Amino acid sequence: MLLLVLLTGAWVVVGLSPGSSHSDPITPDPIAPVGASFIAFTPVGTTTSTTVAPYHAVPDPAVPARVAGAPPDPYPVLVRTLERAMLDPRLDGLESGVSVWVEGDGVVFEHNPGLELYPASNQKLLTGAGALGLLPADFRFRTEIVQAGDDLVLVAGGDPTLTTADLDELAAQVKAAGITAVPGRLIVDATRYSAHRTAPGWQDWQMPTYVGPLSVFVVGDNRHRTDEEYLADPDLGNAALLRAALSEIGVRIAGATELGEAPADTVTVAVRESPDRDALVRRLLTSSDNEIAEALVREIGFRVNGIGTSLGGALAIERYLEGLGWAETGQAGDGSGLSRANLRGAAEWRELMVLAMEQEWWPTFVDSLAVAGRTGTLRARLGGAATAGIVRAKTGSIIGGRSLTGILTDAAGRTVVFSFVVNGSSAGAALPVVDEFVETLARHW
Repeated sequence: MLLLVLLTGAWVVVGLSPGSSHSDPITPDPIAPVGASFIAFTPVGTTTSTTVAPYHAVPDPAVPARVAGAPPDPYPVLVRTLERAMLDPRLDGLESGVSVWVEGDGVVFEHNPGLELYPASNQKLLTGAGALGLLPADFRFRTEIVQAGDDLVLVAGGDPTLTTADLDELAAQVKAAGITAVPGRLIVDATRYSAHRTAPGWQDWQMPTYVGPLSVFVVGDNRHRTDEEYLADPDLGNAALLRAALSEIGVRIAGATELGEAPADTVTVAVRESPDRDALVRRLLTSSDNEIAEALVREIGFRVNGIGTSLGGALAIERYLEGLGWAETGQAGDGSGLSRANLRGAAEWRELMVLAMEQEWWPTFVDSLAVAGRTGTLRARLGGAATAGIVRAKTGSIIGGRSLTGILTDAAGRTVVFSFVVNGSSAGAALPVVDEFVETLARHW
């Protein structure tokens, strides 16, 4: 599905696409460096304390195909309206794909539904579905510090949520265990995942402006240093932060700081666990968190096939969803949408949403999507009366592309699923077209 060549330890991808960023306020698209094209960037909003009612709608065959008292066939009017929307001059020179499905009636409108386009952070829909379907409900990333003879070993578990405050807490636990002097070394065991710092389709200059380098021992999203030494080995770089935290509270380490593997015979002296699976998926989808996306997809790859890589995890998710009946034909390169190897048609994103509604994990999945005019990446979008608090969707916003895939509920309580993906050098100008399209859907009923 994805053509990859491994040269000098780095992935080279044939057929590249744009992607996303995370946890920054909504901002205009960044300017591409000279010689770069279609830089991956997904602006996101901050979450709010606004209470949003859970969305637990599922397809119900008992729902009538037509609303009582409605015209015999209301869709020609909608279809003509949507067809006119696709003629909007702001879409001139762009490639776009659209698919709309209504519960009880099926697909009611499509425009280039199979055209494979860069999905940007719509890629996180796959990651979220895979996490909910392939990881246990009680899953948490686990970071341990163990005593191994004269050495102190941090066993990294891929936790993307670690902060320097968490390192202070781990250090305090070490001291509370009675350790104030370590005659040996401080070792970081970062063997759980691949040592690749990027996923297939990433460009080195994207780091750390839009995403930190991949690692197993992640601190502060791996974006607190920009020097080449750190970007090449953030696991060892973050170990310096841990060593400083230990020193600050009086734990002295005599030996050097090194990478290595924890021996079998150890004693655990400190533990930090991440939020649970569902909480991670909520952050992933609501705020479009890249680091969580890549950590989840690599953990899935590690658990399913023993390969802790972004591509390995993405392929494992595709196989899982195909087993549920998803007829996918696109391709994936990572879990976040940064990769320019991600390509998929709007119909596939719509089909994924419809398939997800049939799964037991659907309530968590849909409740994790940003809510129009309320939360996350939709907090400042679709705030009109017809859409605010009603539309739930995953955004995607990159130089060279915009996407929005989600759901809304019509007056009869039926679910409407939509996906709109647009690519091209002026795709930013098409964002209002995407929102107006969704507003048209919401007002139709």
